[in-house]
Amino acid sequence: MERVSDMLTSMHAMLRDGYNLRAMLLDGSLMLGAATLGTFALADFSSLGAFSVNADTARVVMAVASCLIFVASVVAYKVDWRARANEHGRACAAYGRLKLKCRGLLSRAEQLTQDDVRELSREYASLGEAHISVPDAQFVALKAAHERKVFLSRCLSRRPFVSARLLACVMWWRHSRAGMRDEAPHEPEIREEIDEGGKNPS
Repeated sequence: MERVSDMLTSMHAMLRDGYNLRAMLLDGSLMLGAATLGTFALADFSSLGAFSVNADTARVVMAVASCLIFVASVVAYKVDWRARANEHGRACAAYGRLKLKCRGLLSRAEQLTQDDVRELSREYASLGEAHISVPDAQFVALKAAHERKVFLSRCLSRRPFVSARLLACVMWWRHSRAGMRDEAPHEPEIREEIDEGGKNPS
């Protein structure tokens, strides 16, 4: 359950960050359109000649800015990416607390009782009902991203001076080549992966 909670924490964190980025870009487009529209609306068309902008061009820019603001406003209302980011943020925090609780119980495994296990199972089930779920269409990609993060974290813990980007490229090439050869999904020993992956970046 600790591994599942850790994975769900990472998944919700990635979804939260992705929706926050989309919301920020959408807000930025709204601000840009509003600033452009306001600038041309308040400007004296006769003074725009100094910037090689005639009145017709200014009207076109104002029309485009108005359309941009309208479309961005409708999109912001329909998708509500900021609200989705907040929901995934709350789910991330909840599963993070559950992960820490699991680690605390595992640290005293010899004292663990059936009541503790049942309580933890009920809490895990209640989180799935109380919080937003991970979309099925994104589950596989998010799980792969989480597994890559965990794998690279373990590698870097043993070889902290290895370039994370270069190590990721080496592992991507090795695993992709193995997949193209239709090899069984076998994960080599972590020490061998680190040793071979760490030699290339050095």
